Amino acid sequence: MVTSGAALAASQAGPGGAPNTLTAAETAAGWTLLFDGQTLSGWSRANRDADWHVNQGAITYTTGGGLLWTDQEYGDFELTLDFLAAADANTGVFLRCSEPGPKTCYEVNIFDAHETDPTGSIFGVHSVLPKRPATAGTWNSYAITASGNHLVIRLNGEVVTDIRDTTLNLVRGRIGLQAGGPGGPGVARFRNLKVRPL
Repeated sequence: MVTSGAALAASQAGPGGAPNTLTAAETAAGWTLLFDGQTLSGWSRANRDADWHVNQGAITYTTGGGLLWTDQEYGDFELTLDFLAAADANTGVFLRCSEPGPKTCYEVNIFDAHETDPTGSIFGVHSVLPKRPATAGTWNSYAITASGNHLVIRLNGEVVTDIRDTTLNLVRGRIGLQAGGPGGPGVARFRNLKVRPL
């Protein structure tokens, strides 16, 4: 079951309001942290030259391009995270990556101004959203479920994408964060990255 918007909002801060932590209930339910809030332990640069670093408890890039991805691979899972992206940032969350690229990963886009695949879309797979989002310049949350070919994207608690993919049929791979995609080099930040294998 995907975390509800209310439950997600309540859990994002962690115990005592501290970000990048798990509650006892989350730990008991099988959630793990992908980011400790201080280092890039468990992550690797996949390609190119983005200046991935940790700033004020968030994975951040300010220049360059490319993916930062997990050392571990995942098949079916739930993933939650917060993101903050500038209006000119073309960024995203990549799922089940075998290699960096549009045909070897599911890309959950973060770029409100993208003409065809705005924030909440799965690039090149599904772009029909209930409404065009307005997320730039503020913290937002994704709750993502990948179960077989069934992909569900919740943006700030609202389902914006719910599909069964017959295009890429990716089954397993790394989770990645994108810096500086085509059309936008702007700054983006990520925190509270949590995953639960299904």
